[in-house]
Amino acid sequence: MSDEIGKLYLSFEYYNPNGILVDGDKCDFLDTCDVYFFICVKNIGSTSCDIYEGKSELYENVNELKFAKMKEIVIPLNSPIGNSVEMGIDIWDFDGLDASDLIARFDGIFQTKSLSMKWTKIPVTRTDLIYQNDVTFKGFARLECPGGSCNKVCVPRKGINTCDAEGNKICEKGLTGPACDQIDYCVENNCADYATCESFPNGYKCICGAYEGARCQKGYDPCQIESPCEAHGQCKAVGPDYKCVCEVGWSGQKCDRPASACESAAQRLSPEAVCLNGGSCVDLQDDISYHCICLQPWSGTRCEVIDTCTEEHCSGHGVCIFSNISQESIHCQCDAGWVGETCNYRSQSPCHKASLKLHANQSMVCLHGGVCIDNPNGVDFSCKCPLGWFGPQCETFFIETLYFIVPVLVGAAAFLIILALCFRSFRNEQMGGPALPPRNSPLKTPSSDEQSEYWPTKF
Repeated sequence: MSDEIGKLYLSFEYYNPNGILVDGDKCDFLDTCDVYFFICVKNIGSTSCDIYEGKSELYENVNELKFAKMKEIVIPLNSPIGNSVEMGIDIWDFDGLDASDLIARFDGIFQTKSLSMKWTKIPVTRTDLIYQNDVTFKGFARLECPGGSCNKVCVPRKGINTCDAEGNKICEKGLTGPACDQIDYCVENNCADYATCESFPNGYKCICGAYEGARCQKGYDPCQIESPCEAHGQCKAVGPDYKCVCEVGWSGQKCDRPASACESAAQRLSPEAVCLNGGSCVDLQDDISYHCICLQPWSGTRCEVIDTCTEEHCSGHGVCIFSNISQESIHCQCDAGWVGETCNYRSQSPCHKASLKLHANQSMVCLHGGVCIDNPNGVDFSCKCPLGWFGPQCETFFIETLYFIVPVLVGAAAFLIILALCFRSFRNEQMGGPALPPRNSPLKTPSSDEQSEYWPTKF
């Protein structure tokens, strides 16, 4: 490990007034959380937390944490860092033996060259896709470099290397190595396309994996040797790998499982032809049907029909404008105080805030034509679903529950019939004999032997 060249210090401010998790639930029975921060600091472009990864200490029963009260996080620097770095902060509620619950997630990029021994505020942005709480978070950083600089130093040299914005050396073509002082023999090589070239001081080598030959040009047929596909698939060699082409109705990497409804439709039509115009295919629970979720302004079984402006299109809070079918240019001109693609959210309302944090493949908070309604508490929302749909975001189709509802209704009807029969039997026993004959039936005249049992007695 190289010697320490400096230290990076971090500290935060946190405010969550009602102790609410990202999904809208409370942290604990009280309006406070047991908070800790998970920190990732990395150079720009790095796929790992190459500067620092760790947790802060635990702050119990708090809904507010001031900058001055938090213990600063000290990050030793053992190698130069870029001129700017990325920071990711996950805020968690600690639940003892249970898994911790996420409160919020923030990311930020800050310039390390501008840092000094004095605290500097870090610009951060909340990155949760959908959240139902209101968390305020601020980050602060300072840098201590006894040698004068903790940043990478790169000097461009003509014909040898250039420098990127983070101080990294970019070797010119034909050169390699940390100092760009070695010949890169892999610039011109005759390795096979699927081989990896590795440069050495005196030449290069083709890394073949399972292949043979100086250029990895001699290989084996994975389909012939391994026979990886099951009975319902045909093996096809693709470079050093293979692919199983499945029969219609079968799926999986080795064609070893029955295909879902969407997969079967894609095999018959092609993946793009199942749900047209960017629609998404969703399997229903009967395993034989599927449903297309269409992008606006498309509708229909396969998203093949383009919607036209209707009174309901802009939720009654805007004017629908329809100018050109080929350009899919249906849009709403919203009234003052209303926003959203269909003018269905009040500005800065819970519905509006949720609409700003949707997944890339989701255009509405409430799916399938559902209407988002702000709850009276002003914090969260509910979805009013159209006929046939239900769930928190109208994501579940009614037919998916038939196999549950029908048996329940049949069982309930049978129970009521049995209960009625039991009640009738019980009532007859309480009456002391069989039920009286109907009023219009002839009365039986009892014999003398029967009179004591059946003849009415006068008092």
